[in-house]
Amino acid sequence: MLFRSPSSIIPVELGSNQEVDIGDNVYAIGHPKSLPWTFSSGMVSQIREKHKWMYVDKSEHQATVIQMQTPISTGNSGGPLFTSEGKVVGVNTLMQGEGQNLNFAVAVDHVKKFIKENPNVKKVNPAGALVKKNFPNATAQDYNKNGIIDTWYVDTNKNGKIDTAFIDDDEDGFVEGTLIDKNENGVWELMVLDTDKDGKNNEAYIDEDEDRNADVLAHDYDQDGNWDKFEKLS
Repeated sequence: MLFRSPSSIIPVELGSNQEVDIGDNVYAIGHPKSLPWTFSSGMVSQIREKHKWMYVDKSEHQATVIQMQTPISTGNSGGPLFTSEGKVVGVNTLMQGEGQNLNFAVAVDHVKKFIKENPNVKKVNPAGALVKKNFPNATAQDYNKNGIIDTWYVDTNKNGKIDTAFIDDDEDGFVEGTLIDKNENGVWELMVLDTDKDGKNNEAYIDEDEDRNADVLAHDYDQDGNWDKFEKLS
């Protein structure tokens, strides 16, 4: 069993370029250096129109960007930049490594234009980029066939057999489940879950006899990496 986001969840509201100015406080939420749901704040230093930059792959880009002192790191990219009113006014994009507090977010009007011109982008799961970064040969699957990738299969020891799967069951961009097939016989013996999505696993379902049904539920209540309780399942 995997867990889904509540149906009552409220999506964020997209603002506009006119709703942010120099001196405003802006706030970033993301997973820098794999530290989930990190919140940071800082001041807008400048709004730069037609700003040009280049990534390490030599691809060139140009957009209106918000230059801010709000700290971001690897793992923040693609995350939202909020105003004090909670509106998204940018997408955190890059840091200027040779300077201090030189961080940039692409202004939201470019984002809205991109979404309008690319309607299928709404079906892109951002978790896929992180999985592919760590496991370039991962095989993606849309398990529930709704048009959004939610599962990635990995051959971690590169012997030609899948032994691990990463699952984003609610398709929110955060991998909350990991399946493990230790003996690589096509049966998942272990499913580890991060049910509260804080970056630490707290539950595990174990299939001891490999009949494709969980026999034991393990709990790590204090999330210290050691299982505190093993519960037999009927």
